[in-house]
Amino acid sequence: MFDVYFFESAKLSELNVQRSESEYFLFCVRGMRLAENALDAAERFIEQHGKVAAMLFRELSNDSFWTYDPCTLELWLPRAFCPCFAVKQQLYWEAGGINTDSSYFFGIDLLMTIGRLGGKLVYVPSVGYWNMEKANLEFQKGKDWGKLYFAAIFGTKEEFLQRKKSFPSKECTDAQLLKKTKKNRKYWIAKQPAAQLWNLREEPPKKREVVISDRDFTKIQFSILIRTFQRPEVLKKSLECLRWQTYSGFEVIVVEDGAEPNAKKVCDEAGKWFPLIYKCVGEHVGRSAVGNLAMSLARNEYFLFLDDDDYYLANHLELLAHALAMNKSCRMAAAGSIELVGKQACDGNFKLWQTICHPGKGASLEDLCMGNPFPIQAVAFHKSLVQTCGGLDIELDALEDWDLWVRFARHSTITAVQQKTSMFKVPLEAEKRLSRSEAMLQARNMLLKKWEMISVESTAARFLETQWSLEEGEKETELYRQIRDQRLAVQAICASRRWRSTNFIRRSVAFLAAKVNSFSDVMNGWRDSIGPLRPEEEEMDRNILAQFINGTQNSWCWKLTNWWKKFS
Repeated sequence: MFDVYFFESAKLSELNVQRSESEYFLFCVRGMRLAENALDAAERFIEQHGKVAAMLFRELSNDSFWTYDPCTLELWLPRAFCPCFAVKQQLYWEAGGINTDSSYFFGIDLLMTIGRLGGKLVYVPSVGYWNMEKANLEFQKGKDWGKLYFAAIFGTKEEFLQRKKSFPSKECTDAQLLKKTKKNRKYWIAKQPAAQLWNLREEPPKKREVVISDRDFTKIQFSILIRTFQRPEVLKKSLECLRWQTYSGFEVIVVEDGAEPNAKKVCDEAGKWFPLIYKCVGEHVGRSAVGNLAMSLARNEYFLFLDDDDYYLANHLELLAHALAMNKSCRMAAAGSIELVGKQACDGNFKLWQTICHPGKGASLEDLCMGNPFPIQAVAFHKSLVQTCGGLDIELDALEDWDLWVRFARHSTITAVQQKTSMFKVPLEAEKRLSRSEAMLQARNMLLKKWEMISVESTAARFLETQWSLEEGEKETELYRQIRDQRLAVQAICASRRWRSTNFIRRSVAFLAAKVNSFSDVMNGWRDSIGPLRPEEEEMDRNILAQFINGTQNSWCWKLTNWWKKFS
């Protein structure tokens, strides 16, 4: 099924790819070593998943982060440098084969072209390779070239020229690269969420000290606890992401809040993939009570929560199991996560608008008392902590996980998994964000009263730092939150159908106002009534954002399209 080719990125002209009867070509940079039975695992994946255009494999050396749909494994965007991947032979030739002018960005250029031609790019976490020459300068140079390629497709001219400064002009001129990426740029710049992920900043993960194949941690068994309420289509997506976990030692407990078993059919289908227990409460009892019921049904020693609209990436359970096995004194482990800001549809689809990275880190009791650094799906904990400290507080309908972590931290340290292995959603709509903030504020006040009896050991310097954060820093934190909410509100307005449909009117009036000086007062009056243009990123302070939001919502263009509100 596979023809394997090893190549050096600077010597593509020496790579002699021949037409053959094999269905796929597998390309691997010299210095990479395929994991044991990798080709067999790839063939099994094709049998389960169906024929795909290209497969990108997992680097086991440090388990780097990939941007892909955790439910389908379809790549949102390939990585800047792809040292090991397979492409379907038919699409390889349709994409034009090897372009020796591509030099270091041969892999990314080929994959982006195949994606533009309609091919499905898929991440395959069950097939891995080892990078045996991590410090190789050629390898790093390939990454730099890939980032330059991304800047040519997604970035502004200034961003491209900034990255281009570090490259010798003889190797690639601006005109050559921009001309080469023209067709791919037109396709990928409109593809969501690729355009938002190309420049995603993240800290490089630490190199693994123990290889994946040394599975001393397979004795650790997880129970994944899912609470759901009247949205089976959303739950279905979360269950699908568990299908691709690289660690098989888990069961799933789904408890549905409410009288009707709406999620039973979805759970019966998912039960074909992994052990699953479904329970419908029969009445509406609240999030915390449902979580406690799920813990009482769990049979394994370690528990994890997964909200019905959140996702685990494929390596989530494996890396948590590895961390817990390597730190046996810890009964809690927390991994990094990615915050997805966008709009959730009733059919389960999610329209992404912004991503925010939260690297994994440990936390002391002091740290937890000052704030909750962990979303609920990022933490695994031993069931003995529940037996010692109790479960979720049924009086809390928000921040119940924060209260749980504080109680657990009094009896166990928390080990960290630096990699980002899960995703959680935050609403973009202003009304939902306001409702969410009010619920959290109410819960926070309840927690302050509840935690009055908890004593925290610390130094004088630590207490001074805490005091500053509560008195002085709280003002800055609140200001930051206000600006962030205003920015999201501006983004929501500019993404709406009401704004886009009337934007040409605003631009036309602004153009005329700039050209016709003699009637500037009249034109400026028209412009104010029509609504302001979107402010530039560097001008987005709190006052300008507020003026834009108020000016837009009071303009006749916005009021005229009010009947489109439900479609925005």
